[in-house]
Amino acid sequence: MSGYKTKDGKSYLEVVGSAVLAETMTSRFNIKGENEEVLWNGCTGIGLDRLMYALISNYGTESNKMPVILKEAI
Repeated sequence: MSGYKTKDGKSYLEVVGSAVLAETMTSRFNIKGENEEVLWNGCTGIGLDRLMYALISNYGTESNKMPVILKEAI
């Protein structure tokens, strides 16, 4: 599997990313709260294709190999 390695050499693939941009964008556009307070912004994204890759890599495509909680979600 491509991706990253832990300290003990195990491979993993990130499926979620997030960033806190603090007041970078709000200050550039002069965006403030109702009472003129400074606002922060950020974003979070889920890589659905990476998530599916990770699930199929770990459990295959047969539902009998998947954990119960995952089967219930599907």
